[in-house]
Formats: sequence, C-alpha cells, structure tokens
Amino acid sequence: MKKRDCLLVFMGLASLLTLADGAAIADPPDASESVRIARFQGDRRGAISLTFDDGLRDQLELAIPVLDRLGFKATFFIIAGRTPETDEEAQAKRAGDWGSISWPQLKALAAQGHEIGNHSWSHAALTKIDDAALNEEVNKSFDAIATHLGSPPITFCYPGNGFDARVKAAALERHLIDRERCFDFANTTKEDGTNVEVDRAIVEGKWIASITHGILNGYGAYPSLKVFEGYLQYVKDREDQLWVDTFAHVYCYTRERDDAKLTFDVTPGKAVVRLTLSLDEKIFSRPLTLVIAAKDAKDVRAVRAEYELPFKVLSDCIQVDAVPGAAPITVTWR
Repeated sequence: MKKRDCLLVFMGLASLLTLADGAAIADPPDASESVRIARFQGDRRGAISLTFDDGLRDQLELAIPVLDRLGFKATFFIIAGRTPETDEEAQAKRAGDWGSISWPQLKALAAQGHEIGNHSWSHAALTKIDDAALNEEVNKSFDAIATHLGSPPITFCYPGNGFDARVKAAALERHLIDRERCFDFANTTKEDGTNVEVDRAIVEGKWIASITHGILNGYGAYPSLKVFEGYLQYVKDREDQLWVDTFAHVYCYTRERDDAKLTFDVTPGKAVVRLTLSLDEKIFSRPLTLVIAAKDAKDVRAVRAEYELPFKVLSDCIQVDAVPGAAPITVTWR
C-alpha cells in the first residue's frame, strides 16, 4: 500500500445515526446523565493526531514553528537506524532525507511535549522479511528510542503503511498501539479549502490521524509553507470541536474512557464522583474530562484529597479534568 493511500482511522466510535443524505452523526450525549465521561478531552466531538514520518529535518525547522504558534503537539515517527548521534551529522544530510533530525534534537522535542514513535530500524518492507529480521526492525528501534530518549515508545508506525497479522503481532508485543490508517491533507482537501476527513471526524465523533513527510523537501512535500500552514489552520479553527493531541495521548484517553468505572452521588450544588480504572495506572494516567450537569453554576470548586482540580464552567455544565484514581472527587457550586 502506498503512503498516499492512507485512509481515515476509526477508533473509539460511538453508535451512529444515519441521516437522510446518507451521512452519519454520532449520538449526542444523554442529557439525562448528571455526570458522564466526555468522549474526548474537553468534551470535544472529535480528535485528531498530527503525525510526521521518517524524521526529516524539514519537520524540525519548518513544521515545529507552525505547531508551536498554533499550540499543537504532534507525533514524530522516526527510523532509529537512520537517526544521527549528533546535530552536526544531521545537518550534513539534506533537509528531506530520512533521519535528518538527531537524537539530541528528538530528545528536545520530547521534552517540549511532542511524541517520538517507532517507525522501525531501517524502514524495511516488514511484510516481506522473515521473523528474525522483523524482530530486529521492531525491537532494535524500540530499544534505541528508549536508550536515547529515556523512555520507550508507546506507538508504532508501519513503513509504507504495510502490515499483515504477523507484522501487527510483532509491533504490538511491546507497543500499546499502532497507526493502521491515516489521511493526507493534500488528498482530502477540496478546492474550497474544506477538508472532508477533518469535518467528518467532528460530525461522526471519530479520532483521525493525519500523515506528513516532507514540508518543502522530501517525499510528499507541500507546494509551499503557506499551504501547509493553511491545512493546520483549518484544524485550529475547529479546535472548539476537535481535540488535537499526540497519538499516544489520544489513544490512552480512549482506553481509559472505555475502561473507567464511574460512580457518583449528586445533590443540589454538590457531586461526589469516583473514577477508577482496571488498567495499569503507571501507563494509563491521562486526565479524563468529567461533565457534570449544572446550569449557570457559580463559585465552583473541584477537589480531590485537598488538591484543587482544573475545571471549566459552561452554561449547562461543569467540566472537570481528573486522572482516574481511588480518591473521590468532590465538586461544589451554587
């Protein structure tokens, strides 16, 4: 499968209602629920992860400034065996070459909140190699990322987006999630500037992943930096409905959301909520958004074990972000 042939990724779908025109829309939240876990962080309707493949210096020098300006964190899938040890070695490569971002530069990106994912050791066609070579492609890269960056990768991206059951099993032996499908902005944006996959994610309540290689240099480069910025601005303009975060963060949220046990006791002006997980809390520790029905609430407090929790007050509800745990969460308002 060619990289340009990536499709929309479907994960954590709600049940769907069919519309008269053949489209589909996610079921709206049940208004009768006094407390619920939001589908996505911030109770947004959809989610998107911006992913960049192959570790091209173009991504560091051109994409990162745009991401920083828009406040986005992205996932960079790197080819560990092609990654230089020093900045000088990286600079000696062309901006569109595989592995033209160094390990120190990748470590700095991770420290800024971006995700570094595994894109294999050498970018081999994984479906065409034997088990021993497959094991090396997946695990040698895993170990190199863990050693150089101080923590192991959570996500895996198949070279050329090519995989089968054998390859998938090898990837998921040490990674939590793989990127199976994705979309290319250039192939999904219409002449009027609208992007069908971004819009569909919002309408249908989906998590999608975009794919980018070169910005101005290398495979799949954009016609101009302005075009690249325009695609990301389209996402930014819909951020009230679309959660933008790394592949690992969105995955962990959806796993926690689906696993979490929610119990609560609501009285006028007060909600005591318990939110627990059966998952390994050392790995799954993303805050979930709790939505508490409360009309025109004032003097809101959200506390767990005497610690204040972040919250947002809307006209009809209070949103509280909390990591699942044993201690109850107490929200009060008037």
